[in-house]
Order: sequence, then C-alpha cells, then structure tokens
Amino acid sequence: MKVTSKSILIARKKCEGNEELPYCVEIKFFDINNPHMTAELPKKELEFRDAESVQINLPVAYFVMGNDLVINDAGTVIVEQKKKTVFLQKA
Repeated sequence: MKVTSKSILIARKKCEGNEELPYCVEIKFFDINNPHMTAELPKKELEFRDAESVQINLPVAYFVMGNDLVINDAGTVIVEQKKKTVFLQKA
C-alpha cells in the first residue's frame, strides 16, 4: 500500500485474544512533523495484529521519553506485510 504523509509514528499496543503475540504494530500517518509533541490526530492508521517485527528503510528518530519511532518528512512510502514482518520503504 502506498501512503503519502508528512510524518509517520510507529508504536506497539496490547492486543487482546492472541496469547502468542500479545502486541500489535500500529503505524500512524500525520500531516505534520513531530506529531508526538502535539494533540494532532493521524490522517490514517494501520494495525498489524500478527506482526513480529518491522523493517524500516527510512531515516528514523527514537525518543527516549516514549516507546515510539517517529519518521519526519516521510513523503510517499510503501507499507506491506510479508509473513510476520512489516516493511516500510520509500516509494
């Protein structure tokens, strides 16, 4: 899937009903950079319930005060899942 956005936030969240993989991967797309510093709502959200890992081929910033990865100035990216890995790369 191709998605165009200013920034991307990648997070994990607890998922109910799957004891083998208790966490889901959430990918949120925003129209502003540094969305973690605002109350801005994402323009699009994707959730991957059966992912074990995320492979990111983009510049990433990790903020120690939280658990999320932020990708600023993202542009158009391709998001796809192959088996239990979610891939993010430039389109």
